Amino acid sequence: FPDSLIARKLGLAAAEEVAVAAGQVLEAATAGDEAFHETLADFDFWLRSDGHRRNPGTTADLLAAALFVLLLTDEIPQPIRL
Repeated sequence: FPDSLIARKLGLAAAEEVAVAAGQVLEAATAGDEAFHETLADFDFWLRSDGHRRNPGTTADLLAAALFVLLLTDEIPQPIRL
């Protein structure tokens, strides 16, 4: 589904473009493969270019929630405080 924040900022066509690009990342390869990481990095750069106008709000919230769950369940290591 197109991101509502992007649609409000840039219009529905831009939000749909972002959704299509995100789907292409998912289809690129399996997470962990070099091709996936390269495609993901390119997508991330594209989202943040143009003054972060394509940076999706909902997606950022979902990513933060997913990282929280991974940290909580020890799927990824906790940051070390010095």
